[in-house]
Amino acid sequence: MSIVLCPDTLTLNTPNTCAICSEKKRLRSMTTGRSGLDGRRNFICSSHLDDPLELVEGWTNFLVSQHQNGTIGSPELTPLIVEQGVFVEHCTTIPQRRSPSQHIARHLYARCAEGPALVITDQPKDYLSAVMKKWWRLIWRTKQEQASTLLRLRISVFAKQCYGMERTTMRTLSQPLTDTDVYFALPEEVSALGGVTQFQTIYVISELDDSAIAKLADAMSAGAVLVRYQ
Repeated sequence: MSIVLCPDTLTLNTPNTCAICSEKKRLRSMTTGRSGLDGRRNFICSSHLDDPLELVEGWTNFLVSQHQNGTIGSPELTPLIVEQGVFVEHCTTIPQRRSPSQHIARHLYARCAEGPALVITDQPKDYLSAVMKKWWRLIWRTKQEQASTLLRLRISVFAKQCYGMERTTMRTLSQPLTDTDVYFALPEEVSALGGVTQFQTIYVISELDDSAIAKLADAMSAGAVLVRYQ
């Protein structure tokens, strides 16, 4: 998985520090995480999505360190605010052991706090069920890590993450309800929406051509993330 397009304020060769391992890498080797309370964009190495324990522990350690420092944000190299443009990420090599649903659940772990997400697929009901199953496995893993520590700040951070994850709602677009966090929809249902600016993250599993992807990215709000599976 890699970032293949970014806002004009950055380049794919821009070095950034991973929020999990603190290693400096170019954007093309990273994936986009959530923004901090100060508006700074955080990035993590794409490889961290391969290991749920590494993802859960690493992200929690990052949040704990930021709380201890009194700030939530990423390194100085990252712009405070993305005023225009979106991040487009490609995921082209998903091992058989890791389906798109599993990848989406783990990617959402670092993105869900940003705002509503949309999954475009030819099988919305099937992917809704699969992603929810993987999502609850991540919740279980987070609770396991919470139970294994005696440090009050870590317990607090784990508890806050679990609280938010347990209240994350996922539905198909054919059954729209207010306050839904993740929608699953057919391509034609998305076309009928008339706009996608409300979604901060869009996952495209359906086979859309390059022009359709470009049109979708252009319609998204500034700083949003589009992930394309091929």
